[in-house]
Amino acid sequence: MVCEFYWTAYAAYFAYAMYYHFGDEPSIRLLWITCFVVLIVALVVFFKYFGEPLGNSFQSATKGVISKHEETISWLVPFCVPFAICVVVL
Repeated sequence: MVCEFYWTAYAAYFAYAMYYHFGDEPSIRLLWITCFVVLIVALVVFFKYFGEPLGNSFQSATKGVISKHEETISWLVPFCVPFAICVVVL
């Protein structure tokens, strides 16, 4: 429930920011960071539903890297959106 509120609030903020003034450096930065976060979320959702068959084929190539940095990755992903908002606002 809280997550949907944050996504809706950010979507409203993003849409208004793009409508209000587009073309300067902060708006371009907001656009790129938003695209990056949407890509990360899309990949997480994609691999949640289709990851098993694909994961078996890529497992040998990425097993060492993911297991080595698993804790970092699990903490990094939930903080991408608030970090992106802070970077854009500041």
